[in-house]
Amino acid sequence: MVGWLAVTAIGVAWSAPSEVIDEVVAVVGDRVITSADVAIERELAARDPSPVPPLQAARSDPLQALVDRAVIRELAGDIGIYQPSAAAVRARAAALTISWVDPAPYARFLLVHGLTDESLSGRLRSQMIVERYVLRNLSPGADADPAVFAERYERWIAARRAEATIRMVGAP
Repeated sequence: MVGWLAVTAIGVAWSAPSEVIDEVVAVVGDRVITSADVAIERELAARDPSPVPPLQAARSDPLQALVDRAVIRELAGDIGIYQPSAAAVRARAAALTISWVDPAPYARFLLVHGLTDESLSGRLRSQMIVERYVLRNLSPGADADPAVFAERYERWIAARRAEATIRMVGAP
């Protein structure tokens, strides 16, 4: 009797309908990018503009921006010169938080995307590392033409993409 109940319970568990929680849309090296990441990036692009013009321009395509960010994060690794201070991350998170004006929509944003203040700060920290990497390695100079900087960035990131292992899995 116990064996029959165990088999029945397992059979019921296996026959339960499955539910898609998230979808992998790209894999860059060992970093997975999901459709939820793309949705978050789409919203953050408007509320947390990058101080690096080519990076902000790239955010018009959230999936490509995330792929490029993963490529650059792999290059930056955990090297100290690219790491923002905890205070800088907190300041960026505070600026982002007040972009909602009212705490209720901000709380709703976190809830809808399954984020916490800490996980959102982690995303911001990653973005800041990418910005620091690009500025340090492709510095536009004090009087450089923004169009020239953007063009140089595009050539540079295209070469890095070609060197990286990137697999596009699905569409967001």
